[in-house]
Amino acid sequence: TALPISDPLEGVRLQSVENHDAKALTEEQQAKLDKKKIRTRLENEAYLRNHPEVTLLLSGFMKEVLLKRPENV
Repeated sequence: TALPISDPLEGVRLQSVENHDAKALTEEQQAKLDKKKIRTRLENEAYLRNHPEVTLLLSGFMKEVLLKRPENV
């Protein structure tokens, strides 16, 4: 079953995102973002487990890309 999805950053305002500012997020914002990343990864893994055809499609695609790779790349 899918996990309930809520936006942990809802109502949160970024302090600064210019020049890839490492302190652009507060500690609370970073914690919420980290939780969202974990939840997204778990949801993606669950989806892939429930849809093995995606893995087969990607495997076939990667095989073709590697076998038919141009020599100048």
